[in-house]
Amino acid sequence: MPGPLSHSPRNGTLLVLRGNSGSGKSTVARALHQRYDHGRSTLIAQDNIRRTILREPDTPGAFNIELIELIATTCLPRRQLVIVEGILDADRYGSMLETLATRARRALFYAWDLTF
Repeated sequence: MPGPLSHSPRNGTLLVLRGNSGSGKSTVARALHQRYDHGRSTLIAQDNIRRTILREPDTPGAFNIELIELIATTCLPRRQLVIVEGILDADRYGSMLETLATRARRALFYAWDLTF
């Protein structure tokens, strides 16, 4: 099986859901994740990694960015649907998301643009 940094055409699909707080992206991400059999999808929630696991602020170069990338690159070669969801500010997370897109068989990006 390919390693985590492999660019195999058999890699999984990357699905990125970005948007404001309270816009519904986490609810949609959880619903999609639940539709797949166990072991066929991975849900990487930015808030869970950053706030719960690492307890760090959202700053440029923070460790959560590297950890999100590591989890996703470990799951993609296993042909999973990898869902990354969060605010994912483009200035901080854009480069990492672009790199992930090159490692996926298919990359889909959706942004919630809701004004309150």
